[in-house]
Amino acid sequence: MEKLFPIATAASRHLFVDPSIYGPWDIIWSGYSGERSSYIKPGVVPNLMKLCTPDGTYVTVTEEPDPDNFVIDGILFGMMDDGYWKVFRANLEIKLERLNAANWGLDNKLVIPVRKLIDVNTGKHGEGPDNIEIELSLNYARATRCLQYTTAGNYDNGKPEILGLIFDLTHKDSKSFELPFKPVTAPSVPSYRREIV
Repeated sequence: MEKLFPIATAASRHLFVDPSIYGPWDIIWSGYSGERSSYIKPGVVPNLMKLCTPDGTYVTVTEEPDPDNFVIDGILFGMMDDGYWKVFRANLEIKLERLNAANWGLDNKLVIPVRKLIDVNTGKHGEGPDNIEIELSLNYARATRCLQYTTAGNYDNGKPEILGLIFDLTHKDSKSFELPFKPVTAPSVPSYRREIV
């Protein structure tokens, strides 16, 4: 599989946004057939690679989402707008940062232009030059393939609350590599010794 997609099933439904808020969509990619995906809600995904693996597919312990190409592709969030709590989505392209050898993540505010916002109920795009700031703390641990993230916003404190994220994930097998050089073996030269009698 070249790309990885988190798979929403009855067993993994608790990791995804409730379908009444935003419905899942079909995964149309080589290696997937009939599976569906959705926004991953805040919390802990114990093994992201396992969540992206279709039933009947075997993956080795060296296969994982490539942390160097781990991108937040979209966000679903709620916020107050004109006195009402509304749900919006926006397309993003935010790459995770390398925190150390084993962890990638983000711990800051996402800045989203209002013009990128789409009201999920009306389909209406936002207007104006302003930006929305949303707090996000996210960590991906390579050793366990664990993804976890939190947000500080909610209805009560009036800050935008992240309901779910989608990711652009590529497959990586850390065992497969090419040597930086080709091994050279010395040509074998037949040798003989002549004795004089």
